[in-house]
Amino acid sequence: MKKEINAVYQNDVDSGNRETFLHAVRYEYQKNNELSEDLKEMAYELISEAAKTNPSIVLELKNFNTKDSKLLADTMRHKTFSKRK
Repeated sequence: MKKEINAVYQNDVDSGNRETFLHAVRYEYQKNNELSEDLKEMAYELISEAAKTNPSIVLELKNFNTKDSKLLADTMRHKTFSKRK
């Protein structure tokens, strides 16, 4: 499964479907299996790219870091600051 997910990520994900793929990654990540760490890294990359055009996407980070209590505040600050630009 890891090989297939990576193949889709490398070959098929673009700016038009990045957020949809991120939702699929989140779904698989929440299963908490052996792919979780790889999926987390993939999500970080997807969010980083998408944040350039959609600052709200940084809120997705909380789904991959449920134990980080300060992350939500940080992402809200980033979202607000990005809107001001």
